[in-house]
Amino acid sequence: MATTAAEVTVHHRPGNSAVLGTRAAVAACALFVAALCGAYVAVRHGVGKEFVPTAMRFNNYAAVMTAASALLSSFVVEWAFVSLKVAQRRWVSGGYALAALLGVAAMNLVWLIGAKLGLAVNDVNGYALLVYALLAAAMVLFAMSVISSVMNLIRCMGGHASATEPLLARAGNSFVHLASVGWLAVFALIFLYK
Repeated sequence: MATTAAEVTVHHRPGNSAVLGTRAAVAACALFVAALCGAYVAVRHGVGKEFVPTAMRFNNYAAVMTAASALLSSFVVEWAFVSLKVAQRRWVSGGYALAALLGVAAMNLVWLIGAKLGLAVNDVNGYALLVYALLAAAMVLFAMSVISSVMNLIRCMGGHASATEPLLARAGNSFVHLASVGWLAVFALIFLYK
């Protein structure tokens, strides 16, 4: 007996628009941070040695602790993701909660760095404006990583991301990794490439 085309059912997995949207948002944020970093380098190259004020004092401790918090947060979300794949719910919840707390700590440290700079935004060569824009971009990246970690925690606890469907959690982890890489770029430009 022959089957018609109407009787044949094809089971395929539908595309996951949330994963695609998350990855597109990560790419857009990465391009924005890259554009700010490029503007900083271009203006610094155009102005020369007078770009950084001579009396400028940086809080290196806070910047290094922010980098440590960001890198540790990246490690913790990967630990939570691996725990998700082996169905360890307590480790998943602990990992994403710890990643969110580390993101909040990094946001606090970035705010401290910006508050202690004391630069006038109306300087002649645009140094203060670019530094504050880079710090604000880092703050937004860390805020997005905190939101992503909390959303991953809620998704995993609610069963929307599980050992059989880990793609949504993996896409959410991208924000945490972007915040880490973004802060390392900002750290290198402001604190190392003076």
